[in-house]
Amino acid sequence: MRLSASLPLAAAVFAAVAPRAALAAHITNVADAADKDTLLDVDVDVGFRHVVRSAKVTREYHQKCGVAPYPDCPTGAPANNNGEPLDITELNYQDVLNALDFRVAFGLWHDLEIHGGIPLVLSQNRSWTFGSVPDARTGASSAVTADQSTFVGLQHLDPSGVYHDNMSMPMLSVPGNSYRAGFMDPYIGIAWGPFNDDREAKMSPDAFPNFRSSSTWVIGADYTMPILTVDDPSLWGMANTSGDAAAAQSRWNAISSSGASGLGRGAHILELWTAVSKRVGLADPFMKLHFTWPIGLTGNAYDNCSFLKNHPDVQTANPQLSDQAANNCASPNGAGAGGWSAANTSFDPSYVGGMLLGTELVPFEDEERHQKIAFDLRFGVDFISKGRNYSELSDGLGRLTATDQYVSMTGSLGFYARPTRFMHIRLGASYGFETPHFVTGESPGHDLNNNGAVDLGGPEQNPIYDFRVDAVGTRARVEQVTVFGLNATIAGNF
Repeated sequence: MRLSASLPLAAAVFAAVAPRAALAAHITNVADAADKDTLLDVDVDVGFRHVVRSAKVTREYHQKCGVAPYPDCPTGAPANNNGEPLDITELNYQDVLNALDFRVAFGLWHDLEIHGGIPLVLSQNRSWTFGSVPDARTGASSAVTADQSTFVGLQHLDPSGVYHDNMSMPMLSVPGNSYRAGFMDPYIGIAWGPFNDDREAKMSPDAFPNFRSSSTWVIGADYTMPILTVDDPSLWGMANTSGDAAAAQSRWNAISSSGASGLGRGAHILELWTAVSKRVGLADPFMKLHFTWPIGLTGNAYDNCSFLKNHPDVQTANPQLSDQAANNCASPNGAGAGGWSAANTSFDPSYVGGMLLGTELVPFEDEERHQKIAFDLRFGVDFISKGRNYSELSDGLGRLTATDQYVSMTGSLGFYARPTRFMHIRLGASYGFETPHFVTGESPGHDLNNNGAVDLGGPEQNPIYDFRVDAVGTRARVEQVTVFGLNATIAGNF
C-alpha cells in the first residue's frame, strides 16, 4: 500500500493491492508467488479519484481603521479598534482534482512484492474568489470587495508599518484561477508480510465449526522519484487577471507545451509504513501507521528566489519579492548577502505521520472460487509539520509559502467485490477536514550583529520575507477546510 504525503488522504482511501484467497484485509495483502497454485503473481490496477478541497482564507489585520489617515475598515470590522488583531475573511478557495492512478505489483516470494506506480492528473482546477462576511451592524452577509480586501485594496504600509496613501501594493488578482494536468512524480516500493496466519496451523474445523480467525502483519517502504519537470507557481501569480477557468486552462496549455512547468516536486520522498489486520468471523479490523520523510531535494526543486531570474519584468512592475531579495538571494555560485543559501528559500516539504484504523465487514466469501464481497469502514488522522509548501495561496501569490503545522482527519466508506480470481473492483467515498493553520509566515531573517533584532533592509533580512503577508499581524490562515473524495479502482490479477 502507498499513502502519499504529496496527495490528500482522500486520494488514497484504498490500497492498490490484489488479495489472495485468504482471510486478510486488503490493507495487509501483498502480491504473492511460489505459493500453492500461484507461481507468479502480477497485479495491475487502474484507479480514478475525484477530490474537492474547499477552504476559507482569512488574514490577520491589526491596523487602526476608520480613523484618518488609515484605510477604511474591512467589512464587519468595528471602527477604531486601536490596533486590535482581527481575523478578517478574505477568500473562498477550492481545488478540484481528477486523476488516474496506475500501479503494478510483482510477487517475488511468499508475501513479498515490489511495486511501482504513477499518478496522472487529468485536471486540477484551483480557484479563489472574495469571501462573504456578515455586517457587524445588520448581520446580513455581503461579499468582500476589492477596496475592502487586505490582499488587494488595503496595502498602504511600508515595511515599518507606516501608512502611505501612495503605496497600494495588491498581492494577488481576485477572482483567480489556475489549471494543471499531466503526470506527477512516480514511485517504487516494496512490501513484505513477516507474519501471515494463513501459513500457520489452523484449529480443527470440527471442534470450531463457526470460528474463522487469521492475523496478518505487513511492513513496507515507498520512494517517490523526483524525475519530472518541477511545478513553477510563479507562472501564475498576478497573471491571474481574468478569473476565468477556460483562460487558465489555455494558459496552462501554453506553459506545459513550452516545458516551462510540470507537476513534479523535485524532492526525494520516503514513506515507511506498517499494517496489521486480524480476521475474526465476518469482521476484519486493521490498523496502519505511516511516516513520510522528505530525505532531500534535487537541484531542480523550486526556489522562490528563482523568480528574480525568470520574471524580472513582473518583479519590477508588481513585486512578488522584497527589494532586498536582489541582494540576499543566493547566486548560482554561492550564498547571497548575509549568507542566505538556496536551502533557505526553496521547497521545504512537510513531514507527515499518521494512523489509520478501520475494519472490513465480509458478508460473503468463497475461498475456493476466489469470490468475495466486503464493506470497508476506516478513520485516519495525520499530523503535518511546518514547511515551505505549495499552499492554497501559492498560485495567487506566485510563490511557495511557509505553512504551519496542522492535523488532518478523514473518514471513509468503501465497497469491495471480487467476482473471479482474476479481477476485482473497489469503490469508495471519503470526507475529512483539517485544523485551521497559517499558510504564510516566513521568518524575517537572522540576527548577524547580535543586537537582539533582525534589521530589515540589509543582509539580515530573509530574501523571501514579505511584510505584507509574513509579519505577525498580516499572516494568512486557512479555516473550515473540508476534503471530499470519490474513488473507483479496477484491478487485474495474473
